[in-house]
Amino acid sequence: AEATALGTAFRDAYLAAWRPSAGSAFDALGRAPVALAVAVGVAAREHALALRATLDAFAAAQLSNQISAAIRLGVVGQIAGQRISAALLEPAAEACALAETAGEDDLGGASWGADLASMLHEEQQPRLFRS
Repeated sequence: AEATALGTAFRDAYLAAWRPSAGSAFDALGRAPVALAVAVGVAAREHALALRATLDAFAAAQLSNQISAAIRLGVVGQIAGQRISAALLEPAAEACALAETAGEDDLGGASWGADLASMLHEEQQPRLFRS
């Protein structure tokens, strides 16, 4: 639910700001909830951004968001957050390189523990950093 809430908010903000013409790639999505990664990908396509640049930017943004949350929660300090960011840049770039050439058969996986924890997290009230 969180991924689609973020994606739907991103899509709505994008459409309000950029006002794409009829025939936009967003038209195919309709008004149904959409995952953040899909909405970002569609926006990148609208602007003819290169796949690798889009993957790198999305990965950097996701890392930054998680590290920022850890700093705000007091889990790590600002210097440690910067060190974590620096340490993760290369592995993130490697993951983006793999994703760039991945086919449909490569995209998938099983992470039961993470999936179960995410389901529990989605039902928690109140949620941190939700605006």
